[in-house]
Amino acid sequence: MKSPVFQSLLYEKACVSRYGEKIDCSNVSLIHTDEALQSDANHLYLISSFCLLLPSIFTSLFLGSLCDTWNAKIPMMIPFLGLILGDINYLFQTVYIHNNVYYLMISDILYGCCGGFTAIIGTTLSYNIKTTSPDVKSERVAAFEGAVGLGITMGYILSSVIRQ
Repeated sequence: MKSPVFQSLLYEKACVSRYGEKIDCSNVSLIHTDEALQSDANHLYLISSFCLLLPSIFTSLFLGSLCDTWNAKIPMMIPFLGLILGDINYLFQTVYIHNNVYYLMISDILYGCCGGFTAIIGTTLSYNIKTTSPDVKSERVAAFEGAVGLGITMGYILSSVIRQ
């Protein structure tokens, strides 16, 4: 659910940053054709992606090696801690919609420093493989991948009502 809700929040904050009180930024039909606003939102989304990606590369490698050599449960929890901290910031940015739009990037940096999506997927797969008997490993990994696909689908369906 994070991605569509985040994109909606980013778009609204970009609108507030650009127009302030002049336009009702929650009215999507009023602003959806504004090319300057689309450009602002796309640039912010790109910056957000880099804030998440760059630190997560190194953290994911570190957490992955910890999962392989040490207990897999603790490294598995670190990305979720980053996700929770980032979501708290998203909630503050939603309540205080007039704050600087770049404050949203704090969440991405926090989540990226904790490993991001890559670490969640990697550590969960590592834990699955470590704790599963060899005769059912392929079924367990397939079930995990199927659950991820179903979760993404359900997240997009449910996210339409979450942002409001």
